[in-house]
Amino acid sequence: MAGCSARLIFHIFSCKSGGSTNDSLAWEISDLRHLIEVDKRLPEPFYIVGDEAFTTTSQLLSPWPGRSLGPWKDSFNYHLSCMRQSVERAFGLLTQRWGIFWRPLRCRFSTWSLVCTVAAKLHNFCIEEGEVDAPVRHQDDYEARDSAEVQMNDEERDEVRSTRATGRRREDLTFMLEQQGIRRPVHSMFSREL
Repeated sequence: MAGCSARLIFHIFSCKSGGSTNDSLAWEISDLRHLIEVDKRLPEPFYIVGDEAFTTTSQLLSPWPGRSLGPWKDSFNYHLSCMRQSVERAFGLLTQRWGIFWRPLRCRFSTWSLVCTVAAKLHNFCIEEGEVDAPVRHQDDYEARDSAEVQMNDEERDEVRSTRATGRRREDLTFMLEQQGIRRPVHSMFSREL
């Protein structure tokens, strides 16, 4: 599981789960989820963007589910999808630059996570040093700090579940798009009608 900023710098990079692990399960066992949902360490104006596998919370945004959405929910999903593309581009740059990922890894299984983590750190270093063209920085990136292994008791788990799926921020942002008249661009409308 990984997450990056608009500059394509990895701020979240975890090799704790295998590639076939469902995103929602990988998120459940991640240290970052505990920092955000239990410890409330992500400042309020910031949020994480996820795909359909994630449950919407006040600081983790996922798309509105279903088809035949109204124009404003569709607009929200479109703009959220544009933000999610950053991580795909970051992985594209990472694999393009480091030839070790052009074929199956030829090292012991126990070292795969180390190889991937080092490659991600080198990727970040190259972007910071200007070796890779990346989008212009508009604001300081939020960096999550490392934490110890997450151990939640039943009370903490119930508290997190009770605050989940409120979708209040998603509703507020969708309302803001409606108030400002921001819709999905016309050039992408045809793909929704197929």
